[in-house]
Amino acid sequence: MAYRTDGSVHYSGIKSEGDVANFLKTNPVYGDGEVVKRGGTQYKQDVEVIVNEIVSILISVKKKEKLSQGSFDYINTTNIDGRLKKPFEKLFSTVKEIRNRDVEKREEVKELVRDTFNSTSSETLDELTGDVLIDFLKLHVIEKNLDMKMWVVDKEKKKFLVYNFESSPLYVLLENGYTPVLKETNKVSTSRMVLFEKDGETIDIGIRIRLVTNNGMGALLGLSKSNKSSSLTLKIQQDKVHNLIERIRNEGNLVEYNF
Repeated sequence: MAYRTDGSVHYSGIKSEGDVANFLKTNPVYGDGEVVKRGGTQYKQDVEVIVNEIVSILISVKKKEKLSQGSFDYINTTNIDGRLKKPFEKLFSTVKEIRNRDVEKREEVKELVRDTFNSTSSETLDELTGDVLIDFLKLHVIEKNLDMKMWVVDKEKKKFLVYNFESSPLYVLLENGYTPVLKETNKVSTSRMVLFEKDGETIDIGIRIRLVTNNGMGALLGLSKSNKSSSLTLKIQQDKVHNLIERIRNEGNLVEYNF
């Protein structure tokens, strides 16, 4: 089957990972392998192109309405290392008791619980330094994305922006001996920017780590109608996506397809 490789192929409507799968079925840029939509908790890849019994192309899809706004997640998980969960044990034990109280009593302590959670998160992140931070980035980002093709969907410009994860600044800096450090803050915060240092140089590539709840305080206290529970959640995000893409483009490692 003939197909174009100059980015001039057209595909209308981007709603989900399924659209990337459909694009690849119509435009087999990785060959004539079977294209399968994956995703969910069982798979780290959103789309997979099965070339043969041994070889598969793994694809992670990141959707953006506009590259210069918002972020995308490298990891968003409640499967959290005990070193991060331990400081919250007392709070979550207290919350379990509070959930047995009537609604009015739970509403009264909602802001107190929120403040306690936020301060615990902030203090826990302050301890996430040095080798511990390197271990977390390698475990939660590097190992899960090795050999992954990153497909960023730019809905504003109607483009698929494609690069190998190994071309990302995060991977390159860690491989070249840069040390990740959390940017200091003088306020209580459930997130920190991750900077990279080496030989007196500090680089900001837009990596942020968050330690939050997945469904908010209302759900944590049993007050939400839409969610019955809320869990501690670790997020590692890529902010400044437009800068990320421009950097990869300038290095000659970006492939672009129109849709």
